[in-house]
Amino acid sequence: MSVARSILFVSADSIYPETVGGMEVRGRDLSRALAERAEVTVMSALERATTASATSPWFGNLSTPPMAWAKEHVSWSAVSGAEIRMARLHVRRLLDRTSPDLIYLNKIDRFAPAVLHELVAAGLPLVGYFGDRHQGYALKSILDGTWFDSLHPRIRALGGLAPLSRDTRDRLFCVFNCEFLRAHYDGALCSSDRQAVIYEGLDIHAFAPPPLPVKQAHFAFVGRATSQKGFLDFCQALAALPPDLVQSIDIVGDGPALAEGLAILREVGHGGAIVGAGPCRREDLADRLRTRSILLLPSYDEGLPRVVVEAMAAGVCAVASNVGGVPELIRDGETGFMHRPGDVRGLVAQARRVAASFELRQKLSARARALIVERHERTAWLTRTLDVVFNHPAAMTAAGPASALSYSR
Repeated sequence: MSVARSILFVSADSIYPETVGGMEVRGRDLSRALAERAEVTVMSALERATTASATSPWFGNLSTPPMAWAKEHVSWSAVSGAEIRMARLHVRRLLDRTSPDLIYLNKIDRFAPAVLHELVAAGLPLVGYFGDRHQGYALKSILDGTWFDSLHPRIRALGGLAPLSRDTRDRLFCVFNCEFLRAHYDGALCSSDRQAVIYEGLDIHAFAPPPLPVKQAHFAFVGRATSQKGFLDFCQALAALPPDLVQSIDIVGDGPALAEGLAILREVGHGGAIVGAGPCRREDLADRLRTRSILLLPSYDEGLPRVVVEAMAAGVCAVASNVGGVPELIRDGETGFMHRPGDVRGLVAQARRVAASFELRQKLSARARALIVERHERTAWLTRTLDVVFNHPAAMTAAGPASALSYSR
């Protein structure tokens, strides 16, 4: 039973393909797949509302409002009734113009609370996607009334706000990209029969091992060069390895810690091994990974990191911290190695071990590739996700609860 002919795809700034991040890639791929079956309007926190088809451009402004929808402009706490009323008015105009049958909440951490409140209060079926520990906090504060209760009654009245209806949670279906996140929220957003774990997929043919395996130790870091992503830990670990175990270093990404990390590597004489340092086009990432043999991701906070999925698919041996959903990807000593976040000494030991043994890397990467092919194929991921959208349980009360958990693994 298809319930969505028109979809409002709410996604902050995360559908734009020029960035490497997993959220951006996922948002782009899913919005395009949805646009093949329905009319999709992308609502962005950057004042973009773009009606899209499967072949239309993904950029361009339509009726830019005078006030941004991002929470940087409309605070989560001390806001005026006029600001709330204005934010709600923009949402109502967009809803009236597009008449969606369903709202898909893809990435909502940058939206103003009044915007989220109005979207949830619209009375439409909702699908919420959660790919890290932070994405759901904003929605939870709306659903449980925390934000509404924090406002002075006069501000609520001036803003025209009313409490959400009791059936709001019954209209929400939650999709988590790993078991860790489902357990983390533990029913705080929706009931267990209205949630699913759907592992994200990728093109396993594009991200495939090279024809000839990379025999030497060519290291890679892919992601934002920040302390939270463990970039400085990455640099410190490589700085502790002897030059004969570090054939090359490729840093794919940019960020505030990039210069400091490069200085660490150059100080110990690894500067000549650096073959790249900066962002790359999404279309080039698969080829870039195929020239590597070891990925290090010593991150301090993750959901299910897409770069680890991509590296494992491409035959690159992955070493990562055991945070978030990483243990659902890396079975320690079988499909890669894990260490505690912040344990640089442990990271050094693991990096040394895999760098010194081509045979070990081959064994780990072969098992890792098999796991990705079995569980993270792109078509299967899209099929399961589209099934949630186009057979939303809020519109299937006659048939009872949705059977989403039957495909949640």
